Amino acid sequence: MDIANWITGLMAENTDALGFIPDTTLRERYIAKNRYIFQCDEKGRPTGYLLYGALNFGQSVAISQACIQYDKRLHGYGEVAVAELVNRAEKIQASSIYLRCADDLPAVQFWQSLGFKIVGVEPGGARRNRMIVRMAYPLYLPLFHGNLTSACTGR
Repeated sequence: MDIANWITGLMAENTDALGFIPDTTLRERYIAKNRYIFQCDEKGRPTGYLLYGALNFGQSVAISQACIQYDKRLHGYGEVAVAELVNRAEKIQASSIYLRCADDLPAVQFWQSLGFKIVGVEPGGARRNRMIVRMAYPLYLPLFHGNLTSACTGR
């Protein structure tokens, strides 16, 4: 199976919620650099994906796009994909994970249920005329890494 073609097809099915990522960008920026998490069900059938940016020590990593097939939503596939990204980001001690999401999508509640916090709101494009929320999930804060309890209590 060609993963990029499958992802492009799911993107096309969800144009109301997703931005379009050109095939060459998808292949060169995400697939070739292993910056994706591909979800499959128990029978090995594709169910969704999560695309993300570079993982670097002390820096934030962006979720560029995530989507689960409509009939597979609410079955834990999205949570598993995000948990895998958190695991990858924590291994290299990234500072946080962030994303942008249209404020009128049910995905806002999904991200919040996983611990993402709204850190800003900005106008979206004129075509869809909706607001975009910026969300973040903190991971590793180098200045505060270590035993905070003993530092605060003097023990």
